[in-house]
Amino acid sequence: MKILIAGGGTGGHVFPALAIAEAIRMVMPESSIAFAGRREGMERDVFTSHGFEYFSVRTGQVKGKGLRALLSGLNILLGVLDSLAAFRKFRPDVVLGVGGYVSVPVCLACVLARIPFFLHEQNTIPGGANRMMGRFADRIFLGFEKAAEYFPEGKTIYVGNPLRYSLVHRAVSQGKRNGESDTILVVGGSQGAVALNDFAIELVRIIKERGLPFRVIHQTGRRDYERVRVNYVGFEDVVTIFPFDDEMEKWYDRAHFSISRAGALTISELMTFGIPGILVPYPYAADDHQEANAREAERMGCYAVVRQEELDPEEVLGFFTSLAEDAETYRQCRVKARKNARPFAADEIAWQCINYVTERKRGVQKGH
Repeated sequence: MKILIAGGGTGGHVFPALAIAEAIRMVMPESSIAFAGRREGMERDVFTSHGFEYFSVRTGQVKGKGLRALLSGLNILLGVLDSLAAFRKFRPDVVLGVGGYVSVPVCLACVLARIPFFLHEQNTIPGGANRMMGRFADRIFLGFEKAAEYFPEGKTIYVGNPLRYSLVHRAVSQGKRNGESDTILVVGGSQGAVALNDFAIELVRIIKERGLPFRVIHQTGRRDYERVRVNYVGFEDVVTIFPFDDEMEKWYDRAHFSISRAGALTISELMTFGIPGILVPYPYAADDHQEANAREAERMGCYAVVRQEELDPEEVLGFFTSLAEDAETYRQCRVKARKNARPFAADEIAWQCINYVTERKRGVQKGH
């Protein structure tokens, strides 16, 4: 089987794509996998560093007006030509779009070349690219079941969000967490979050001043790391800081509670590890999809949702203190999180792709 996976832009698109490729390789080692993404995107470095063939595809934003819309349309058209050239070289049996603007020209090229393509939508409210291409897709895999209402009936399959094998293995085999103090993990996503960073700095200051029995692990994002690091001088006994880590499982394994953005992948990872906490949706996310993600996780009973402007360190510490002192409530939150997790989404997508291609080839052979 030859599969081309298209998408990128943020870790929320890149790492699920990598997890799917990893799962396909494990199930069918003889398969050929290539990626398509932006020339300047983070996805190029990630995918090529793992040894995958990579095709650069031009693209533009789906939304826009005036000259910007015209330029975006031109770039998407050029991206379709890039994609057709990639198809001629790689000759995929199926294409999988994982979101991001780059998936639009690739999937449009699939329509022109009559190559079957699937989509994976991570969020509760689909992005513009997936919503546009959903009407043409052969199958659509969902990270949240609620997203089905945005796509044609009969095309969707609820699988969850794909997670890397090393992360799932660590979560499944997880025992008692390391460390004596209750540990709060602050996660801003692959891009970091300045507002969460500022909040964490104040939180750490209060914990230190009052001698509270908490430790903090803080993922800052690369761009804000140095500023945050300077603010933590003298607080090393309370906080551990890092900019970003491709192997987040080692940090999840140490955490009892979490404060994070409400990106689909972050929520899926936290749930897989059974880490309850507070979700702070990014207020400027497209279509307010992080708010929708957070409310869906809240409905499952394992997370509280706090708007960014309403974050208060006293209330947050009170929330975590209550959970720390009530072992049964904490246990129930962990159980609910893990119960609603879908840790084997990558395997399910891999098998769906393999079975589809296998059946399609059998049908072609019978036709001859």
